[in-house]
Amino acid sequence: MDSEKVNEYFIEDIDIYHHDHLEKLFMRARLDSGMEDNAISEEKALETGFEIEPYTGRDIIVGNGDTFRPVGYIELQFHFQKVQAAKTWKLRFLVIPGDPPFDVAFGRNFIFKAKLFVRPNEALPMEYKRLSPRMFISLPV
Repeated sequence: MDSEKVNEYFIEDIDIYHHDHLEKLFMRARLDSGMEDNAISEEKALETGFEIEPYTGRDIIVGNGDTFRPVGYIELQFHFQKVQAAKTWKLRFLVIPGDPPFDVAFGRNFIFKAKLFVRPNEALPMEYKRLSPRMFISLPV
């Protein structure tokens, strides 16, 4: 698989319901098993029209050791455009300030609950080989 296809494997297109329920907002969602919680950029959270409840926890440490303080939490309803398109999900998202590299990111708790990681055929072995030779030991009787 080339790197572009691999990157696409971890992106899902979603529609998030706007506060007035008259329209849906298109967003790109990154599947990030390195995160525990779900997250949304502050800009995209504000577009939804829903209230953001203030964050009162500790600063969050990211993979490179830097820390940041989330804006708050927001609860949103959405559905996937391709996978499980008929199912509507309702989740709580951590609102990330600044310009994160995603609209929405799903953390490992939701990824596994929603069964979003499936093993592609390319990852399945064509044949099984014994990794270590069999050893027979004779025991005295």
